[in-house]
Amino acid sequence: MKKLKHFAPATSLILLLASAFASCAPVPEFPAITTFTFKAADNAAAGLGVDVEGFIDEETDVITVRLPDTVTDYSNLVARVSASEGNTVFPALPTDFSTNPTALTVGNDLGEQRVYLVDVGAALAYAPADTVLFTEYYAGTGYEYESPFNRWIEITNKHTAPVDLAQYRLVKYAREDGIRTPERDQSIQLRGTIAANDSIVIYADRTASTFSGAKAAGVGYSDLAYNSVIDFDGDDGFQLVRDGVTLDVLGPNGGTGADYDWGREKRMLRKSDRLPSKNWDEKDWVAYAILNTAADDDNCGLVTPPFAPTDTTLTYFALEALEPRVYGTIDTAAGTVTLSVEEHTDLSAVNPFFSTQGAGISFLGQLIYSGVSTINLDDGATITVWAADGSTWRNYTVLVSRYHELQFTTVNHDFTGNVDAAWDFLMALGDDSGNFTGSFAPDTTITGIVTAKDVYISSGFNKSFFVQDGDRGILVCTGTSIPYPMGAKVSFTATSGSKYYGMPEITAFTGLTRSDEQVYDIYYREGNYDNEEARGSVYRWEGIIAEGMDSFSQGTFEGALKFHSDRYASYAPLLAEGKRGEFFGPVSYSYSAYRIEISDEIQIKAP
Repeated sequence: MKKLKHFAPATSLILLLASAFASCAPVPEFPAITTFTFKAADNAAAGLGVDVEGFIDEETDVITVRLPDTVTDYSNLVARVSASEGNTVFPALPTDFSTNPTALTVGNDLGEQRVYLVDVGAALAYAPADTVLFTEYYAGTGYEYESPFNRWIEITNKHTAPVDLAQYRLVKYAREDGIRTPERDQSIQLRGTIAANDSIVIYADRTASTFSGAKAAGVGYSDLAYNSVIDFDGDDGFQLVRDGVTLDVLGPNGGTGADYDWGREKRMLRKSDRLPSKNWDEKDWVAYAILNTAADDDNCGLVTPPFAPTDTTLTYFALEALEPRVYGTIDTAAGTVTLSVEEHTDLSAVNPFFSTQGAGISFLGQLIYSGVSTINLDDGATITVWAADGSTWRNYTVLVSRYHELQFTTVNHDFTGNVDAAWDFLMALGDDSGNFTGSFAPDTTITGIVTAKDVYISSGFNKSFFVQDGDRGILVCTGTSIPYPMGAKVSFTATSGSKYYGMPEITAFTGLTRSDEQVYDIYYREGNYDNEEARGSVYRWEGIIAEGMDSFSQGTFEGALKFHSDRYASYAPLLAEGKRGEFFGPVSYSYSAYRIEISDEIQIKAP
């Protein structure tokens, strides 16, 4: 018994040690293929005379194998594969590699799996270094999911033989707001073949549903297999690299001009006679303003045609440093570029971005560089576009149109424009119609600020407007829209007027002119407007439009808010059901109700 008692602990110790050793079994590493080789000895029947090792790209999980032309049948090949510790290939190692690419799965007992794509093809000779290059770049607006025509890069083969893209890597030098962020850099091995004198396009996968231009059919490759490398915002740079040697660059990549959004919201085509270069030169490219339509991909997948040596077309002109950006409207026939900027914007030292199908652009006799050169555009300017022949040129006049960002203000414009006198005269009429006679002379000038325009009164007066001075406002009936903006100060001679349901109206006038070039903010009053004193003035009401858009008598006010029926369609998107908004309009009186009249979208400010 003692012996039994003596050996029992020993037996338990052995069992414990066995259990301990079992628990110390090595944990499998994360699944990975470490080598992939076609041995000549295993594939002699297929015509392989040398061992060929595949290149494993851990970024994209692609294994690239290029075989000599002695091997023509890939349907019965023997591969030797080694995997990370604790992992095996399953369910079995493929032997048919004729389907390109061929899936190869590696995993372990923990349930972890990893799928590689094996790309087996014929080894092609290297193309000359100056024959494969970037030829198109497109950065559309926004990053919305499946946003149409969003992002792509085109690569062209100008060699007389096909090119194996697996010999090249697409390297992205990432930036955020112009600042280098090396941690976001990417280096992606490409795949596929470009035929002689042909192009391929790599596009952002989110545009897959809309990138369908007929001219680009069959040449597009989604970046889903390339770790979403086509995910740029205009400041990232790209390089085309072979065997560690940079053959071509797209964008500044660094150095001069590297801190601006060189490619944001642009379509760019490389001039057909340009060669690959390690140095970025924007004059090698032609930039175009994007349209965000199918026309943007017209040249996608096609070799860019040459431009005539006498071409002086200006294709792009913008002030990209302004917020929001200002894109010039180019009229090639008239030779003008029109920039619309907010008033008081300083344009005395700007760095415009521009592009041409010609050779370059000069200003005051000096060659200027897009996004770099500083010029004065405060009063406009004249730039000269030079053709590639060096002697043909054309001037473009840069015109600056300044606009006022309209606002509504509670500060009165302290002036008397005779509006009150016209009001009093019409209110004194004994009926609902009458002419300016007697004490109110026909040549009396009325001056006021346009506080509403294109107001619908009737079929004959569907473009009426309100003018308002420091005392009062009054409706002016017209069937023709006035040429001056909301907030402009105008003068005219009233020739007839009337009362319509108690609302004074000027029914005829002559000599409408803009009496002051300054554009004013629109003046309005706050408070209740359900009274005679409010008529003719512009008032502000704030509340919720929860249903319909006809006449309202609810909310934080007394009276009615009137939307004209012919404007329902344009107002509906501005007033989602239940949204609070601000409404600005002249007060009229009809059908025993005081109403704010809403006839133009500028009278609505919806959050």
